[in-house]
Amino acid sequence: MKILKIAVGLALATGLAGIPGLHVDEVPMRTNIIYFEITQPDVDAPRLVARLEESGVRMGAVGRRRIRAVLNYHVTAADVPATLDVIRAALA
Repeated sequence: MKILKIAVGLALATGLAGIPGLHVDEVPMRTNIIYFEITQPDVDAPRLVARLEESGVRMGAVGRRRIRAVLNYHVTAADVPATLDVIRAALA
């Protein structure tokens, strides 16, 4: 189970790294936790987290520009594309 969550985390981190306005700290190799920074100047972490929550995506702001995503047991690889779409829309 842990290996599957790491694989899902890797897929999410890779997808996040491809979204303009975001910077992934590093690709997770042994964990299901991802930290990323918002580089888009007109959006801060609390605002983005609130927008994501409205669409059912829960993440946490851990600073003005930093977000923490934790992939729990119910998040699967099938959820990653939709999650990335929600994040792209929230940044638009």
